[in-house]
Amino acid sequence: MIALMNFLVFITGVSGAGKSTLLPLLKGGLPRGQFDVHDIDENGVPDGADSHWRRSRVAELVEIANDNAKRSVRTVVCGTAEPRDLPAGAQADFILLDVSDNEIRRRLKVRNNGDMSHMADRHIEFAKYLRTAITGPYVHVFDTSDATPEVTAVGISALLRSNF
Repeated sequence: MIALMNFLVFITGVSGAGKSTLLPLLKGGLPRGQFDVHDIDENGVPDGADSHWRRSRVAELVEIANDNAKRSVRTVVCGTAEPRDLPAGAQADFILLDVSDNEIRRRLKVRNNGDMSHMADRHIEFAKYLRTAITGPYVHVFDTSDATPEVTAVGISALLRSNF
């Protein structure tokens, strides 16, 4: 396992990959004096939110991470983001929560009380896109298809602590 290199880490993935489920496990399991865990949507998402809103929110989180880094605190953000959302000059590690197409369908069906016909194909295409967009030396991939949230949290916590 390659150690993380940056004080800012985004945990990203398609809807249904496990970001929201993982968030409270990380918040409760990582030492507060060493880690500051955020949900990218913690301040709410405005109607009509688009890539401009996401980039603005990522810029806010980069500022928080810069302040935290002065105290040697790693900032962890759960939410859909990708490297192109970072402001110029900013660096972050990315953890991609990947999930199989069949599992995306199953999870969205559970989440939406059996009605996922309007969502699944769009999310599967977005998952394919993320697999190509979230690449590089500062990217780590966790396949959550067959893993429980607790197992995923243990693996990600170990990675987050790897060079701290």
